[in-house]
Amino acid sequence: MRKLVLLLPIFFFHNLYSQSTWSGDIAAILYKNCTNCHNPNGIAPFSIMDYTTTKQWANAIDYRVQSGEMPPWKPDTSYQRFVHERILTTAEKTKLISWINAGAPSGDLSQAPAPPVYPSGGILPNPDLTVKMPTYTSKATSQKDDYICISIPSGLTKSRKIKAVEVVPGNRKIVHHTLVFIDPTGQYQSDTIGGDCASPSSGNMVTGYAPGGQPTIFPNGGNFKTGMTMPANSNIILALHYPEGSAGQKDSTLVNFFFYDENETGVREITTAPLLENWLFCIDANTVQTVEDWYPHPSIGTNQDFSLLSIFPHSHLLGDRMESYSINANNDTTPLILIPHWDFEWQDFYFFKNIKKLEAGSRIYGKASYDNRASNPHNPFTPPQKVCAGLNTTSEMFIFYFHYMGYLPGDELVNIDSLMQINPVGLNEQEIAGDSKVSVYPNPSSGSVSINYNIESNAFVNLFIYDLQGKLVKRLVQNEKQQGSQEVEWNRLDGNESRVPAGIYFYSLKVDQQLFSGRIILAD
Repeated sequence: MRKLVLLLPIFFFHNLYSQSTWSGDIAAILYKNCTNCHNPNGIAPFSIMDYTTTKQWANAIDYRVQSGEMPPWKPDTSYQRFVHERILTTAEKTKLISWINAGAPSGDLSQAPAPPVYPSGGILPNPDLTVKMPTYTSKATSQKDDYICISIPSGLTKSRKIKAVEVVPGNRKIVHHTLVFIDPTGQYQSDTIGGDCASPSSGNMVTGYAPGGQPTIFPNGGNFKTGMTMPANSNIILALHYPEGSAGQKDSTLVNFFFYDENETGVREITTAPLLENWLFCIDANTVQTVEDWYPHPSIGTNQDFSLLSIFPHSHLLGDRMESYSINANNDTTPLILIPHWDFEWQDFYFFKNIKKLEAGSRIYGKASYDNRASNPHNPFTPPQKVCAGLNTTSEMFIFYFHYMGYLPGDELVNIDSLMQINPVGLNEQEIAGDSKVSVYPNPSSGSVSINYNIESNAFVNLFIYDLQGKLVKRLVQNEKQQGSQEVEWNRLDGNESRVPAGIYFYSLKVDQQLFSGRIILAD
C-alpha cells in the first residue's frame, strides 16, 4: 500500500502532461512565445502557426527548447524586466516537451485557438516615410564579413518628430543587423568599398535591427509623448552587417518611419548614445578577461536627473557575460541588464517595462567577460589568438547604447509596455475592412466595438483579439455556436479587465478550421 501511495502522485503528474494536445495547450504556448518569428512572414526558417507544420519540426523544437536556445531571450529576468519578453515558464516547457515525447497529439483541431495575425512586410502599417536602400550585393567572403554604410536622402522639407521606426530587411537570410542613423547635415557619403564601415563617422543613432527584434515605438499615450527629431533635408544612414559566406547575395533593406502630426505639442526628445564603450582592450589567447567602463567618470556623476528607457549591449563572438547597473550618490544600485551568456545572433534594444530614473550624481557601470579559449564554440580562431577591439566580427567590441531623456516627476511610474502603440492615422477603408465575411462597427472606435459574423452550420468558434506584436489581448469566444448570425461586443478591456490604449489590433476568428482576420482601430 505504501508503494501505491507513493506512485499515485507520479502517475497523475505524468498523466497531466501526457494529455497535452495541440488544440488544448500547445498552440497557445507557441503562439505566445514563438510565432512572432516562426510565422510565414517572419525571420525564422519555418512557421509553426499550424499543427501539421509544427509536428514536422517537433524534434528540432524539442532539442532547441531543452538546450535553452529557444525561445531566444538572453537577459536574466530575475535581474531586470523588459518589454516583449520571450520566456517559457517551467510548466510550459514541461508541457511542450512531454507533448512531443507523446507523439505530438493534435486533439480536436476545430477547437484549437485562433492564431495571431502577422501581416506581410513590416509589422506596422501605413508609414509616413519609407527610405529604401539601392540593391546591394554582399561582398562577404568565407573569412570576412561585409560592413557597409548607405546614406539616403530623407526628402523631408520640414522637421518631423519620429513616433516609431521599423527596419524591414530586404533579405532576412543575410542581414545580420542594421543600425539606423540620422545625418542632419546631409553630407555623409556612403561607404561600401572596404567592407569595414560598422557605423558612420557622423549622425545620430535612432535604433537598430537584429534577428528577433521588434519595431521601435517610442512610448506615447494621453499626455505622455516621446520621440526623436528628424531635421528637414537630413539623410538617413543605414549601417548594415552581412555575415561571412553571403557573398553574391542581394539585399535592399528599407526603413519605415512614423511621425507625430505636424502640430503635435509636448513631445519629449529622446537621445540615443553609447554611454558605455571601451576601444582600448585586447583579449589574450587562452584567457577569460573582463572589460569595463563608467559613465560618466566614477568621480563625477551626472549633473541632472535622467530617465532611461532602454539599453542595448553589444559585443562579438568572444563575448560571454554582460552586465550594467547604475549607482546613485548614496551608493544605492539599480540593475539595468544582465546577460549571463551573450549570443551574437540575438541582440536588441531592450526597453524597460518601467522607466528607470537616473538621479543627479549617479553613475552607470558596465562590464563584460570575454572567453578566448578553445572551449568557446564561438571562437573564430583555431587555435585561439589575441583579439583586440575593432569593427570586424572577428575583432571585439564593448558598447552599451541607451535611449534616454531629461527626467520629469513621475517618469519612473510610467509603464512603457502599455504605451508602445502606434496610432492608426491614415489607414484606408480597405486596410481597415479585413475579411468581407466579418463586420466590425464602429471602426475606428474610441470605445466598444461590435464584431458580427455568420456561421452556416453549428460550429466550434474561437474569436481572439491580438496586438501588433502577436500578443494575446482578449479571448472573446471559445465555445460551440449555433448556426446563424453572431454578434460579439468587445468592451476594449484586456484579459485583466484593463482598458487597452489607442492603437491597431487584430481580430482572429476561427470557425471550425476556417480562419478570418482584420484590423480593429482604437482611437483616444
